Amino acid sequence: MRTEPEPSAGDDAVRIDALRHRLYRADASEEDVRRYLAAQPEPVAPAEDLPGQPLATMSGVRRRALLGVMAGAAALAAVAALISTDRGAPAVTASSPAPAADVRDIGEGRTLAVEEGTVSAPVRAATSVHGVAAVGLRYEGRGNAVVAFDPPTGAIDGGRMKVALSTSGTAPVAWRALLIVLRGDGRSYPAVLARGRTGEPRGTADPTTFIYPTGPPSRIAVEAPAGSAWSLLVAVTDGIEPTLR
Repeated sequence: MRTEPEPSAGDDAVRIDALRHRLYRADASEEDVRRYLAAQPEPVAPAEDLPGQPLATMSGVRRRALLGVMAGAAALAAVAALISTDRGAPAVTASSPAPAADVRDIGEGRTLAVEEGTVSAPVRAATSVHGVAAVGLRYEGRGNAVVAFDPPTGAIDGGRMKVALSTSGTAPVAWRALLIVLRGDGRSYPAVLARGRTGEPRGTADPTTFIYPTGPPSRIAVEAPAGSAWSLLVAVTDGIEPTLR
């Protein structure tokens, strides 16, 4: 009676190696992992059960078994990662960079870095300019800003302007009233018509009223520490009688 020869250790190594290579294919499955681990030699005691025993002193069989289990664990981790990715695991993405600040020209060779969304929409507020009742615009903001507004139509030939700035912090906050001047080549630049700053430590300043000879300022540049809250009131009149209503 003919009997089949028993598989040799070399045949087992070839079969295990083939199963291991299967794990690196793009269509590898969990079943391939189980088949690979099932084909390993007898299990080896965990490392904590072999205190102080170097790998080099183990028998050939135990050393090959331990190396095989280690390779199987690594392959299992690789396949698990692939399966997790295929199932739509959330990808790790880099955080979005902070928006870049917009650098503005505020006249006299100075610039100011401002960020969007730091100034509220204006609210009409009762005030007076040079002792005459008027309606101004109040803005609330934080940090650096360039506040743009439309002066009254009749204020283009000279008049008065009132600026009142206050802050909730103790650090001083400065302001500049800017008139946008057009050049002959079509470009423009800001001319500084007036300026001021809040005092320390009370964080407020007396309102400033000044006369402008021609066109009125249409920008107020506010220089404030990052995150520092402030309140700005602006009122423009033509001559003596207020027309910002």
